Amino acid sequence: MAKRISAAQKALAKNLRAAGNSWPVVAKKTGISPRSLQYIAKSDSWPEKGFRANNTAKPTQLAPVDFGELADIVKSRLASDIETSVEALASWRPAELELAQLEKRERVADSVQKRAANLFNIGQSDQPVVNIAVLSQLPDAINH
Repeated sequence: MAKRISAAQKALAKNLRAAGNSWPVVAKKTGISPRSLQYIAKSDSWPEKGFRANNTAKPTQLAPVDFGELADIVKSRLASDIETSVEALASWRPAELELAQLEKRERVADSVQKRAANLFNIGQSDQPVVNIAVLSQLPDAINH
C-alpha cells in the first residue's frame, strides 16, 4: 500500500527545492521518492529549482567584473580538475586492465594532456608555423 504524503511534507519539499536542493536531497529529507516529488512538482506547478516566489526584487545594478580575477579563478579550477584527473589516472594499474579499459585510459590521458598544455602553455612555440599545403603552392624558383 502506498504511503500518504502529507501537506507538511509537500510544503517542506517545495521549500527545499526552492532553496536549490536536488531531487535526491529533497527526497532524503522528506521521505518521498524523487520520482513522486517530480510528479507532485509538475502537477502542482512548482517554480524551478532555486527560484523563490517571494523574492521578486531585481538587482538594480550588476557588480563590476574583473576579468583578470575571473580568469584566475577559472584557471585555478581547471588546474584542480586536471590534477584530480591525473590522480585518477595514476590510481589505475595498467597491468590489471583489459584492452578496452587501456584504450579508455589513454583517451583520458590524451585529453588531460591537451587541457594541461592549453592551460599552462606547455609545448607552444613562438616560431611561426607554415602550412605544408601553402608551401606546395609556392614556385620552386622565382624568375626576375
